[in-house]
Amino acid sequence: MKKIVKILYPPVVHFVLRMNFKEIDNPTIKTLKDISDKLSETGYSEPTRIRLISSKGLDSEFSFVPLRFLSEEAGNEILIFRDSIYFQYNEKYPTWEKILPNILENFFFLSEKLGFSLIESISLDYIDLFDKFPQKGFKIDSYFNIHLKYPPELEMDYNDFIIGIKLNTEDPNHKSILRIRGLKPINDECYKIQLETHYSIKESINTSEKERLNKNLNISHINLLDNFKLVLSEKTKKIIVMENGGDSEKNI
Repeated sequence: MKKIVKILYPPVVHFVLRMNFKEIDNPTIKTLKDISDKLSETGYSEPTRIRLISSKGLDSEFSFVPLRFLSEEAGNEILIFRDSIYFQYNEKYPTWEKILPNILENFFFLSEKLGFSLIESISLDYIDLFDKFPQKGFKIDSYFNIHLKYPPELEMDYNDFIIGIKLNTEDPNHKSILRIRGLKPINDECYKIQLETHYSIKESINTSEKERLNKNLNISHINLLDNFKLVLSEKTKKIIVMENGGDSEKNI
């Protein structure tokens, strides 16, 4: 059994789970009302608004957005597209074990109301932000298990860079990707570096196969955590207080 070590200063700022399926028909007003009522019961009390056009002619600017249900208390939202449903969380969320049952309950309800029964793929993404790495004497391999080699004529600009890494998976239908990005820092003392951890499974699953979907989601999440731990150096693990780089539980 794995030892669970919580991170004292979790750097995660965003998490998103995407459930992808074939395009569905446009929902009726009654369907939207049923969805709104149900999601309100589970804490999503601010449903999306339907945009009305003017009787005097078309609006000069027409925006196309998904149906959006926001939960201010939990700091998360549900986005409904024609071919996908997103469950998004910011840093104000509980653990994965706590949110997964609610996600599945809402997803199965939405799949029934929207009239689709086949999931084509799922994907999970973490976005972690590190803004405590001092610029003076900075070396990327001090903070990440990334060792770069390039000619001395080239200089890495840590204010603006992207490193993409594909990790091997045993199943060709599974995709695992890490991205490290340099963002514009807020001061001259520390760099602002973003770590993106992605895991996806392209596999058709019927919505009636609840245990199979639950298993794939847990597999994806475990791999996300393992890859997160893999790419961090011991120095970074100490900064966020993740004991000895052991098995960890992020805030999700």
